[in-house]
Amino acid sequence: MQTLDDQIIAHLRRLDDTQKRQVLEYVEELTGKPSLKHWLEDAERLRADLTEKYGDRGLPSAQSLLDELREEASEWPRRG
Repeated sequence: MQTLDDQIIAHLRRLDDTQKRQVLEYVEELTGKPSLKHWLEDAERLRADLTEKYGDRGLPSAQSLLDELREEASEWPRRG
């Protein structure tokens, strides 16, 4: 009697490279590790949504966000 792992491996061996990549992407989605391709697609969708919402005002850069956080942190009261 074949184990479930043996059955899965037997099916994978019959797939071509394109099908194997599709299976890998699916498994990575199931395990919570997104592929770079999907991550980039999600990032582009988010950028488009933000641009639609905020228009021509532009999006802040990562550097400007970090600068703002540092500035706010330097204004916090210090215990001491």
